[in-house]
Parts: sequence; structure tokens; C-alpha cells
Amino acid sequence: HIDTFLKVACDIGLEKTAFHESFLSPDMARQTEDDFKKARILGAHGFPSIVVRTDNNTTVVARGWLPLQTLTTQLLPWLQ
Repeated sequence: HIDTFLKVACDIGLEKTAFHESFLSPDMARQTEDDFKKARILGAHGFPSIVVRTDNNTTVVARGWLPLQTLTTQLLPWLQ
């Protein structure tokens, strides 16, 4: 719901009217759809998904909710 997004935007210091207009703009809708298409191509079909990109590789590290310890274990090799 947009009210939730507006509250978060204001909480982090964004200007409410500008955020609202941007959020509802056709350009933002296109960018969002492009991001969903890229995610599907990468195999990120769940929410949330974490994708790690290096110079040579892009890998989906997590699909869907994971306990913090599991997520940490999966991310550690990428952070070294």
C-alpha cells in the first residue's frame, strides 16, 4: 500500500510529494518491470531474493525468507 511506502520515505528523509509523484510515474513502473524481468532471468523467483554480482558472475544466493544464521552462512563466501 502506498501509504506505507510514503511513511518509510518520510522516515528516511525523502520529500513526500516528490516521492509520491516518482513512485506513481510511468518511468518508475517501467524500471520496476525491468528489474522484475532481470530477476526472473537470474532465477530470483521468490521474495525476498539476494543476488550477488561480481566482475565475472551473478548468482542468486537466497530465494525466500531464511533464518539469519543460514543467510549469513550463504553470504560469507561472497564477502571474503
